[in-house]
Amino acid sequence: MGLKITDSDRKLMQSWKDDWVRFAYDVMQVRPSEWQQEGLHMIQHNKRTSFCSATSMGKDWLGSLASWCFLLLTPDFDANGILQTALVINTGPSAAQVNTIMLGELKSKFYGSALPKLVKAGLWDFKLTQKGVHFNIPSGMEENPKFGNYAKWSLEAFKGDEYNTERWTGYHNENIMVVATEASGLPPLIYEGIEGCLQNNSRLVLLHNPNFSQGEAYESMKDPQYKSKRIPAFESDNFKLGKQMYDGIITPDEYQKLRYPGQLDYSWVKDRVNKKGWTIKINESEKDLSKHDFEFEGKWYRPSRVCKIKILAVHPESSDENLIPLSWIEAAQDRWLEATEKGIEHSKGIRGVDVSGQGRDSTVFIDRYGDYVAHPRVIIPLKPETAHMETSAHINKDAKLFEAINIDTIGEGSGVFSGCKEAGIDNVYSFKNSYGAKGLTDITGTMKFKNMRAYVHWALRDALNPQFDAKLMLPPSDELKAQLAEIKYMYDRKTGELIIEPKDELSSRLGGSPDESDALTQTFAPKERLIAAIQKKSYRPSPGAFG
Repeated sequence: MGLKITDSDRKLMQSWKDDWVRFAYDVMQVRPSEWQQEGLHMIQHNKRTSFCSATSMGKDWLGSLASWCFLLLTPDFDANGILQTALVINTGPSAAQVNTIMLGELKSKFYGSALPKLVKAGLWDFKLTQKGVHFNIPSGMEENPKFGNYAKWSLEAFKGDEYNTERWTGYHNENIMVVATEASGLPPLIYEGIEGCLQNNSRLVLLHNPNFSQGEAYESMKDPQYKSKRIPAFESDNFKLGKQMYDGIITPDEYQKLRYPGQLDYSWVKDRVNKKGWTIKINESEKDLSKHDFEFEGKWYRPSRVCKIKILAVHPESSDENLIPLSWIEAAQDRWLEATEKGIEHSKGIRGVDVSGQGRDSTVFIDRYGDYVAHPRVIIPLKPETAHMETSAHINKDAKLFEAINIDTIGEGSGVFSGCKEAGIDNVYSFKNSYGAKGLTDITGTMKFKNMRAYVHWALRDALNPQFDAKLMLPPSDELKAQLAEIKYMYDRKTGELIIEPKDELSSRLGGSPDESDALTQTFAPKERLIAAIQKKSYRPSPGAFG
């Protein structure tokens, strides 16, 4: 390759093989943070490692650095003089995570390092491709059996797709590393495929946030086969440096020179700790470490689910899978009784209409006037064949009292909606659980939703959440109480979007359809989104559309 290797060069290469952190400084010319240095040593010396972190802590940065270290430092000649190369696979649940984030990190490290010069000098001979890194066999060595494994020397990046598990077959190498980003989103079949690759000198690196309390990534944090590390926001070097700046130990200029680009900082944590919906301030005498209460700036806080995930790097408890705690529902019903005794002044309301389907004999109306929810009304048609017209007539009687009347138009509801439109009722809107929810978020501004059904259910939850000074008043309906307390939710393992469990599963546990809870959640649908759905045109939310 034209490069003369001296004994001094060999000693330097061996020092890099012995200490990947030194290689990071000398060749990659990067400055790993304190936790990233520890993590790099963990990956170097352990077959399986797992890193569960708060948001924006530099996990993928570490994964790309470890990939370069393994790819360049593990190949060597064995006792028979045969070169044993290295194979690195980067994967994740989505193409964007693999192509944009992981490959993006790999390429930025290459161009910011000494590698281009060393490749030009002949120490390594490889090129970057759209899908990873490919090594070129030295000229004249194509037929040399000692270099027969050269074709296996590469880095590949691809989506971990459960519909393409055969992609994992055929990967064999003396040295192999798999780095999985957003590892909590990879399905079990992918992990089965990965296991088939882990032979000889292998490494498996899982990088994830604590989004799900199940799956391989979650289990890895307590599995003795893994060397695992949990990295809360308080371990960020930027957080520590920021505190020193706030305390006057270093100057703002010094902080800017020392900070790590891309990692969260002290001010970010401070803003979230004091943001409604992230924590509840408590007295020190109330602290309960089993609930992950923590101290910040001399005060004690109890974290919400979003705070646990994004700041504390703690997995949510399995009980969090119930959408609305029973205590919240009962508190809302108590508020309703107190308000009713004093009297309620009604403004224009929003009505949710859950229309009876085949096999059911009643339709449910629920009217919400701001924070006050009236008793559910059950409409029983006189004749099944005239149910649509009768329901439309009931809606028409007091339609002027409402800003919006949202009718579930899946199935039988479409006939009621059409009847209302034909009767000239202008404030009726078609509601479908399947409507998209792109652009909609929760009160904290952090959550994404799979569809409109997920959004309206969570909007109801936010309205009942005591962390947001809940004022919603629910009527003392046993049916409504039972239905709301039974609803469960989950997250899409690939996208992180919130999903409400299938309606038939909920109905099966309840012994009937959740008509009252469905009608109530429909009152939280953004009107502009429903108008856009009817008009079938592109939609960009205007300010205040999601209130």
